[in-house]
Amino acid sequence: MICLGTLATGLDRQLWPWFVAALLVAAALALAWRLLPTERARRRKLLLHQELAAANQLTDTEAAWLWEISSSAKIDQPALVFVQPRVFDDQVATVGTQPALAKVVRGKLFGTDTR
Repeated sequence: MICLGTLATGLDRQLWPWFVAALLVAAALALAWRLLPTERARRRKLLLHQELAAANQLTDTEAAWLWEISSSAKIDQPALVFVQPRVFDDQVATVGTQPALAKVVRGKLFGTDTR
């Protein structure tokens, strides 16, 4: 195994800072490459959420609250809260916040508030 200290003695002292900088840049690029698909998937889910919120005439506050509810539950398809009342009710029950807002949003999405 090569130790960085041993490697440093073999390199010209003027090149050592450039070598360390290149290693840091390579590590940052590797990390970005690894995280990029996750970020793209999150953005696609957010864009779909925004489209569905607009189609259901949710206000910005209602849409943000619903995004918080659906994304905090870590379900595979957060958009299901728009089309399946049971998923919506489960997520609201899990978080358990703002019952008045939940009632308004449920009425806009499903046309009723009966559970």
